[in-house]
Amino acid sequence: LFYFGLVYTGSRQQCGLDALQKVENVKYLIAGKFTGNNWYYEQLKEHPKWKDVEFINGFKHEELSSFFQQSTICNVLRDFSRTESPNGSMGIIKLFESMEAALPIICSDVPVYREMMKKYKCGLLVDPTNSNQIAEAIQYLVDHKKEAYQMGQEGRRGVIEEYSWDAQSKVYLDIVDNLL
Repeated sequence: LFYFGLVYTGSRQQCGLDALQKVENVKYLIAGKFTGNNWYYEQLKEHPKWKDVEFINGFKHEELSSFFQQSTICNVLRDFSRTESPNGSMGIIKLFESMEAALPIICSDVPVYREMMKKYKCGLLVDPTNSNQIAEAIQYLVDHKKEAYQMGQEGRRGVIEEYSWDAQSKVYLDIVDNLL
């Protein structure tokens, strides 16, 4: 399981660690930086599962592909209930980078991602505050490797067809052409 980016309360790492207590033989790689006060890092360090976490404190973007190669599932959970976008946001680059890497994703069950999962079937939706749902999603992807692989392939297809900069630039240019 791989999470990258800012590590903060909204990324629900505590719930991910709780979930991992219910799943056997899954390692967790977290690459990123803690934001805000040091208290969240100290809190997570006290979790019994933290001993099984490989934490990389910051990384260069060029290193990201090597982390993807080590991983089979991406955690892109975010608690949107605490944001100005409770329905979700397409502004999370890590979602698209994970899809491009052809890894199945576990993401928040919010309308924006629900629509994406319905169209591309590239991952599983969960409540980011529910460690049982997160554990079930992890276990499902571990137990259904062929389906997980296919989800990763569908995610990559989705990025190429619709969510890449190239695909989005065509949409943008069409809008500009229609305005002119």
